[in-house]
Formats: sequence, structure tokens, C-alpha cells
Amino acid sequence: MSVCAPYYRITSPSGEQSKPKSGAPPKISIGTTKQGSKTVTRIIGLEAFGIDPKTLAEELQRACGRGATARQGTGLKPGLLEVLVQGDSYDSIKKAVMAKGIPERFVTVTNYGKLRC
Repeated sequence: MSVCAPYYRITSPSGEQSKPKSGAPPKISIGTTKQGSKTVTRIIGLEAFGIDPKTLAEELQRACGRGATARQGTGLKPGLLEVLVQGDSYDSIKKAVMAKGIPERFVTVTNYGKLRC
């Protein structure tokens, strides 16, 4: 009996499928961090699912009525961006990501606090 290695494929919003990749599928991480005295919600891992971080940042600005920006992530590979949204905005961010066609099982939320958006 042979053992098969786990693999995954990602289908982009346009319907294109990526090549099979080994290992566990990537996840989008939503968590809070402190920047000075402010709380910031940080979103990482969007590129693997074909989501443009800059476009998502603009959408979240309109949806939450708060500042949002996409920038090079601290500790991430060059070229990978993180989205930063002011305050705790888990509910709106999760809805916006899932509206892009990402199943809930691929979204992880850490430091879950009050929903304020």
C-alpha cells in the first residue's frame, strides 16, 4: 500500500487553476497587533488566493469607514503584502474576504475581540 502526499490547487476568481502544490493549503490570517497606542487588524496571505491586497484595502476603507493600507509585510517574503486596517474590524474583514470566494476554513482569526465594524 502506498502513501499519497497531500497536495492542493487554488482556483483564482477568473477560474484559472494553479499547478498542484505539495503540503497543506495556505490560510489567510486575520489578527490584531499594537502600533504605539493604536490597535491594528493585520491580514496576511491574500496573494496565494489571487486577491490583490491594494484593492482589498480600498474596499475595506469604504466598508469599515476606517483607514486601511497595503504594505510590505514585516517578516514576510519580498513582494508579499499585508493589509492593515485601523481598529478591530474582524466581522467586516471576514465578510469581505469570504465575498471574494474564499471558504471560511481557509481563514484563521487570532486575538478575536469585540466586533466594531
